[in-house]
Amino acid sequence: MTRVPQILILTDDATRARRWSEALGDGMRVWQTVRDMPPETVPDVVVLDAVDAAASSGKNRQNELGRQDWPVGEIGIVAVGDDPAAEVCLPPDITPRELQLACRLLSETARWRRECHRARQLQATYSQQALTDALTGLPNRRAWEAETRDRSASLASNRGSICLALFDVDHFKLINDRFGHIAGDEILCHVGRGLVRACRESDFVARMGGDEFVLLLDGRSPEEAAADIESIRGAACRQTPHTQVTACMGFAYVQAMPPTGLTPLLESADVALRVAKLSGRNQTVPAKQTS
Repeated sequence: MTRVPQILILTDDATRARRWSEALGDGMRVWQTVRDMPPETVPDVVVLDAVDAAASSGKNRQNELGRQDWPVGEIGIVAVGDDPAAEVCLPPDITPRELQLACRLLSETARWRRECHRARQLQATYSQQALTDALTGLPNRRAWEAETRDRSASLASNRGSICLALFDVDHFKLINDRFGHIAGDEILCHVGRGLVRACRESDFVARMGGDEFVLLLDGRSPEEAAADIESIRGAACRQTPHTQVTACMGFAYVQAMPPTGLTPLLESADVALRVAKLSGRNQTVPAKQTS
């Protein structure tokens, strides 16, 4: 079913308002003031009286239009008279038929713009969801892979230091078994927020899956990286809901991006994480020096 074009007329001239309303009344929905429109309604086309654009009343009509919280660029503007802001300018002696055609065609253009805008928004939403962990709201594994590709290129050219760390909640399966999966999810969300808060704005935190998180820190000396990783581990475990948890972290540090990228660094951090678990948990373990 074709949607009826919605037209708003802005003029202080009662004669012109009546004449234009009659011309557009066949097959269109017309309002003569913003106050007449139902709440949340957005017109497809605004017919702006620009015959007396230099007069204060003309300026007031344009100001009234500018005050509306309507999507910029998605409403067609037809000016009767000369107005540089209008998409279509019609002569003051416009015929009813010409006004109808102008409004009908511009209303279709306005709707097409809105559909394109909605499609872009939807695509952006889907793209964001594809890169976001549904539980914690953190970047997910796919986002991590994209980030490491970008940073590998950037850090390789800038010769910056890199610290890659893996974080794992101790005995998380037992926590789930004892307190339930809902409680476990709340703990993971709490931990995720704690990791982000404890990191610098330039750092990157992602959830790899389960209770494992990965962190990428740059611009630190070896001593700063080691101290920051331990501080981050403690901050993430602080005041967890339901029960106090502990965690292990394994990290690897290099002064500059390896020629093979971040994969060897991730593997080294994973080995260090396993060492932390096998050595009693609740600790941070550095990887062996990576060249």
